[in-house]
Amino acid sequence: MKKVFLYLTVLLTVIGCSQTTEIDIVMNQAEKIMETRQDDANKSLIVLDSLKARINGMTEAQRMRYHLLQAKAMNKAYVDFTSDSIMLKVVDYYERYGSGYEKMTANYLLGCVYRDLGDAPTAMKYLERATKSDGKDIPTYKTLAHIHGQMAYLLEEQSLAENALRELDVAYKYSILAGDTIDALTILSVKAPVYSLVNKMDSSEIVIDSCINMFKRMGCQQYAAQMCAYNIRYLLQKGEIGKAHERMKIYETESGYFHNGEIESGKEVYYYYKGLYYLSVNHTDSARTMFQKCLNYIADPNIKVSAYHGLSLLYDKIGPADSTAKYALLAYNANDSAYDKRVSETLIRQQALYNYSKHQETALRSAERAATLGWWLFASLAVLVAVVCSTSFIYKKKKRAAGRRIAMMQERYETEKTLLQREMEEMNALLEKRQSLLETKEDLLERREAELNIEIGKREQSIVELQERVAGYEREMHIKDIAVLEDEIQKAPLKDDFSYYLKNVMEQPSSKDWDKLIRFAKSNFPKLYVMLRNYNVSERELRICLLTRLMFKPKDIAVLVGCRFPEVSLTRSRLLKKIYGIDGKASDFDKRIILMY
Repeated sequence: MKKVFLYLTVLLTVIGCSQTTEIDIVMNQAEKIMETRQDDANKSLIVLDSLKARINGMTEAQRMRYHLLQAKAMNKAYVDFTSDSIMLKVVDYYERYGSGYEKMTANYLLGCVYRDLGDAPTAMKYLERATKSDGKDIPTYKTLAHIHGQMAYLLEEQSLAENALRELDVAYKYSILAGDTIDALTILSVKAPVYSLVNKMDSSEIVIDSCINMFKRMGCQQYAAQMCAYNIRYLLQKGEIGKAHERMKIYETESGYFHNGEIESGKEVYYYYKGLYYLSVNHTDSARTMFQKCLNYIADPNIKVSAYHGLSLLYDKIGPADSTAKYALLAYNANDSAYDKRVSETLIRQQALYNYSKHQETALRSAERAATLGWWLFASLAVLVAVVCSTSFIYKKKKRAAGRRIAMMQERYETEKTLLQREMEEMNALLEKRQSLLETKEDLLERREAELNIEIGKREQSIVELQERVAGYEREMHIKDIAVLEDEIQKAPLKDDFSYYLKNVMEQPSSKDWDKLIRFAKSNFPKLYVMLRNYNVSERELRICLLTRLMFKPKDIAVLVGCRFPEVSLTRSRLLKKIYGIDGKASDFDKRIILMY
């Protein structure tokens, strides 16, 4: 049975892969953009967004690949994930049908989702699952480097420095195997703050110095400059003021973090280090300015500690003593608050890891129980297969019987319809004969008229009965059903013509396209067209109404008509008042015209 399912899966995969559609081409383009240059991941998101309206028309394989690429682009573009619901489905799909690389990528991205959701244990679970790949190619090595890098980040957040350093060593190894020297150096540079976490400042400085020199030799001046802000305080404590000054100058001029003389948001603690430098060279006014700048970002408890500590050092140097005591006390209190916050966060993360360990133990016991019940599952599967086969046989039997009944009904319908036509022809002949008799003598007219009236009455009765039976057959057979009619309208080639312009936004519908839309409306929903013309709507209002009737979305209508999205909603609300005399939302107008024919 397993072999049968395997063969069917392979066959369907081969058939699906043999047809490269336009959707696949667009997704390939989006993937190529983000893989060529990570900074262009936002462009990939824009390309993928162009397919969002067509997602319901995709195959399951295309839909899962779309969500996988979207998550990959979001992760590369540093867009936070807010839900795990879609990626859980993606992982489930690729665990069943995906290649080794696809399984690894899906689990890695789900781990990143839980990283952003603040669930470190679950993130570690899926990241560990992603490391099980046995691929030996460059894409696999690159992804494994990123996976172990994320694991190191989570471990560092939990103050598990030694574990984080081990993961960074593994990540560095995979970057070297992938031939990505820049990525390898970037991973190596991350070891510096981890060493600082356990107060191994000498090791931290060695890493920083090595990375700066290697980045420079590779021509990556900006990467080298961005490393220069690390360990400035350590260099000042060692008395290496010249080296600290040189690094600060490179950092400010070549890192790309400064705009109009101000550092970008999130890196304001640099002003504290610069203040310490000014203090060490006795530029006390400049030092005070830097420490005061830190106070502008007082919402961050760590920067608050730095600012107060710097001011306490300043007043300790220049006096008065009461100011020194004041800022020392403020620094103590701020540091205490920051410490409490760090301890609280660490305890929460450690409790989560404890819960995760307990969860793993429970899962192991459940797996052992499940193994003992394996044969029960096999027996249940056999019963299920038997039930499905029986149900299928009964369904096919009923379907054949229904087919015979419909064929018999069709035959009766044709017969009755032929009789109706014959009766109507004979009726017309009698009417003509009666008309000719009206031109004869008066006495024959009265006598023959009476006879013909009797005959006509019989024919009329027969026609009524036959018409009722024919109408009954038509109702039972759903001839020209409204749902079928609506399906024909929505699948009309005209709608594809206008959808073309949504994919090619640089082009606009021509006057011929609008004329075709008018003719289509006159033919397929004349009541709506006549109603709109009776109320003297403008050409733009007419186009918005007809596109709404064809179930285009308001934002797509704005693109086709060449106006802003709010104008589409305002036009529909205004027509609701004009035609129906009521105030309401644009959607209320849509409900009234959407099934007019």
